[in-house]
Amino acid sequence: MRTALLLGAALFVAAPAIAQTDSHTEAALELLDVLDMEEQITGNLDDMLSQMMGMGGPQPPEGLVEVMLEFFEEIYVWEDLRPQFAAIYRDLYTEEEIRQLIEFYRTDLGQRLVETMPEAAVRGMTITQKLMVDNMPEFQRRMMEFLQSQREKQ
Repeated sequence: MRTALLLGAALFVAAPAIAQTDSHTEAALELLDVLDMEEQITGNLDDMLSQMMGMGGPQPPEGLVEVMLEFFEEIYVWEDLRPQFAAIYRDLYTEEEIRQLIEFYRTDLGQRLVETMPEAAVRGMTITQKLMVDNMPEFQRRMMEFLQSQREKQ
């Protein structure tokens, strides 16, 4: 009886690991490789920090960017992130859809898309940041107006 309980407990604990080795998850992991997701996530930390620092605000004290980069490198550990990102694709797409994505991303055009995604993201972020900066006075006015109306109600 005790052996059966221990075996049952072991299977319960191991079930998530076993489930993660199915073909759907394997396809999601393969898609991450084809998308070069490790580089997209961990390899562009310098670019991400440069973007953050180039938003028009005051320049950070010397050495702060290095401290930030070291911190991000510690928390963005691909071995820890990989199964979590695979789960996203596994949840959003069927196995067949993932296999079709893999097929596309293995083409020259698919690889070109992978290569240019970071720059496209930066360009898009630049557009939205400028929009926010240009409209900040109106945003602040509306927030202040709302807060004032809340105080008046009290």
